[in-house]
Amino acid sequence: MNTIELFGNVLKKPEVFTYPTGVIGVNLLVEDQQTKSVFRCVARRSLAEHCKNLRMGDAVEIKGQVISKTRRVKNAYVENGDKKMPLYQRNYSVMVKEINGMA
Repeated sequence: MNTIELFGNVLKKPEVFTYPTGVIGVNLLVEDQQTKSVFRCVARRSLAEHCKNLRMGDAVEIKGQVISKTRRVKNAYVENGDKKMPLYQRNYSVMVKEINGMA
């Protein structure tokens, strides 16, 4: 399993949403302190309940799993010689497995 550990700060107010199954979820943007990279993190169920109370600037430690999704970009193509091929985009996010606030 591919895992990641982030130590960073919440960049904006968490976005709360509900899956079609009724499960609560939260999207977080977190900037890692060491690499200064920005990660989209997704928390579900009880972790989402905890995350929805976070505020911009809060320090967090997140352990999670990196997930990727590929989607076709609408009305976008790459030309390869005389062929037009659809353009695909891969998005990465972190599925939160554990989160702790830091002092």
